[in-house]
Amino acid sequence: MDKVMTVFIREYLERVRRKSFVIGLILVPLFMSAVIVLPLWLSRVEEEKSSRGLVLDASGLIKSALETALAADTLATGEPRYRFLDAELGDAPFLSGAAQDSALNALLDAEAIDWVLRIPADVLEHGRCEYHGRVVSNFTQLEALQAKLTELLRGERLRRLALDPALLSELSLRADLRTIQHKGEVTSEAGFESLYFGTLTLVMILYMTILVFGSMIQRSILEDKNQHITEVVLSSMSATQFFTGKILGIGAVGLTQYLAWLVLGAGAAAFGLLSSANLQALPVLQPSTLAAFVTFYVLGFLLYAGLFAAVGAMSTTDQEAQQLMQPLVMLLVLPLVIMIYIFQNPDSAVSVVLSLIPVFTPLVMFMRINISAPPLWQIALGYGFLIVSVVLVFIISARIFRVGILMTGKKLSLVEAWRWVRQP
Repeated sequence: MDKVMTVFIREYLERVRRKSFVIGLILVPLFMSAVIVLPLWLSRVEEEKSSRGLVLDASGLIKSALETALAADTLATGEPRYRFLDAELGDAPFLSGAAQDSALNALLDAEAIDWVLRIPADVLEHGRCEYHGRVVSNFTQLEALQAKLTELLRGERLRRLALDPALLSELSLRADLRTIQHKGEVTSEAGFESLYFGTLTLVMILYMTILVFGSMIQRSILEDKNQHITEVVLSSMSATQFFTGKILGIGAVGLTQYLAWLVLGAGAAAFGLLSSANLQALPVLQPSTLAAFVTFYVLGFLLYAGLFAAVGAMSTTDQEAQQLMQPLVMLLVLPLVIMIYIFQNPDSAVSVVLSLIPVFTPLVMFMRINISAPPLWQIALGYGFLIVSVVLVFIISARIFRVGILMTGKKLSLVEAWRWVRQP
């Protein structure tokens, strides 16, 4: 045990004293926050610039009302959000056919206008309109135009039927649906946005730390092997002691990083830095969630660290190690690829089965726990399968490690690795 502790302390101190570790403590949470918060913030930031448009209404029913309705929408500066440039575009609005198309394309290309809305003569029958512009991805503007067009078309249809639009609006008032999540005896109001981005943040941190620190094991073993440090170390301890101390030491670095992030997060919350509207989508960690997060990190790390250690022992070059690591990385990535499905169907048969397969359990079961309340027996079974798998992977990887770590200059086959595993 003393020799395991010696390796543990060496691996741990060697890494936490590096400048890269200190930099990672600060940059990783900033990067993760930026990945989650920046799209939200940018989606809410409105460009303080009027949008210049032209409405061509062949029906003669919508143009005037649409421009009047949109004119009431203003920017924070007080300027109108939409400007209509009929009078500044020469005879282009009054042309027809190909001549008008050509003139409007020239105006769009010259950035004289930003968009053109074409309303056909039979718009009341089918409701189809055309939006032409250099940029057709501004969904905020498109939704606003579509909503106004829908409202005006509905009003015109009701007017023709001699019905009161105000009465219809009152009768068709949308329901306000509040979402209250029940997890056991705990109930809380949870919106899709906060739940999804909160889960995504935690799962991404879990994925990155398991992958980064697992890869660190593989690189460390390969470096020791190529620098012939291993021969010296193994003269004073067994391969299993060296293997165990190395994995535990690097795993403790990850726990130290989590602890530092938790302290930084608590400090930021204490100073009110997480209370702004743009950061409200970040998760509020409950003690049970934090416990599950750390537990799945420890078990997930031990599982993948054992596999990555075997890869390091079997490889002689970085290229060989990268090739052998690819299947393991794909196993880690798969839960992220199907995250939307799991998020929408946390209790489906596929989600349940995946959460019980040990290589997927750390990410999939944690997702399920965070977004729903899986039955206790499923959680216990997931933990049980994962712990048994960690033990088996450690036994198998240690057998590969004790032979492979001393082999250099020879490319190892899987058949040969299996022969090592079968040796007592």
